[in-house]
Amino acid sequence: MAKKAAGTPKKTAPSSKASNSKADAAAAAAAAPAPAAPPATTESSVRPAVRGTLLFRLLFLLFPLLQMMWTAEAPQRPFGFVRDPATGAMLLTELIQPRILLVAAHPRDTPLFAPTVVSLLSKEKREDATFFALTLAAGEDKGRKEEWAKSWDEFGLEEERRFLLDVPELKDSPEVTWSPDFIAEQVKPFVLEHKIDTILTFDEGGITGNPHHKALSAGVAELVSSPSLAAALAAQPAALRNPTAPRRLVLRSRSWARNLGLFTPIVEHAVLGAQALRSDPAKMRAEGTRVPTYFVSDVKGYIKAWKALLNQPSQMGPKELALWVLGRSMWINEWVEV
Repeated sequence: MAKKAAGTPKKTAPSSKASNSKADAAAAAAAAPAPAAPPATTESSVRPAVRGTLLFRLLFLLFPLLQMMWTAEAPQRPFGFVRDPATGAMLLTELIQPRILLVAAHPRDTPLFAPTVVSLLSKEKREDATFFALTLAAGEDKGRKEEWAKSWDEFGLEEERRFLLDVPELKDSPEVTWSPDFIAEQVKPFVLEHKIDTILTFDEGGITGNPHHKALSAGVAELVSSPSLAAALAAQPAALRNPTAPRRLVLRSRSWARNLGLFTPIVEHAVLGAQALRSDPAKMRAEGTRVPTYFVSDVKGYIKAWKALLNQPSQMGPKELALWVLGRSMWINEWVEV
């Protein structure tokens, strides 16, 4: 029995050193900080990034649109082509240097033609055309005449090329009816004296619907087609005669929905671009469709038009001011030969 007991291995208890090491490791693991969780995405942190992206996209879209407001459009040789208004066929094989007469009804009408006037009186276009301006109704107030002169000074038109009539039959009053026959007789001497071959004026709608504008359109139409003008032109000495008979171009009236708008230059540039892409001028002329002539102002031209307008404070009532601010004609003129 004593042998058996002596041969059996004796079990030993774990050492106190190992036990202490395990306890220390467990305590350290318990004391170690847990792995940090990914930060929660909050609405306040996402919003600035979204705003920045949207702002960038908005600026990216607006840049070409805003650039349109700094881009002026006008023919390279305004009114240099002489065509048959009915068919569009060329009547002369060479470009002319037109002698242009702008005929307006009242002194306050000048800004309606601002895009055309700014372009024709620019340094680039002065060599290609000679420009004159005739206004029929001076008004009874002497101050209005001075305002009219200052307005043309702002545009840069010389005194010897601008004329203001003062006749009782063409009084600036809604109670006075203008006669187209009388208007034709008043305009005729200027056409003959200055060898005018291109007359610019209102169409039958008169842009604003003013009855004097409509009468002026009818009067110029009567003048251009009158046998008396043809006879007077034929009777002129050869040295003074203009080989090109006067032609009439009218400023096209638009509906109020399209005539008014704060974003007129952007809209009109887009419309003209779309028309240029899908239209065929040669086909239009072959079909007898009149091809309009466009003048589109840039911001500089628009500011010049406002400077000219501000020289006429007597014409700046609340209604007129709203029309000038929202009006299409301060940005774009569309001319059609008739």
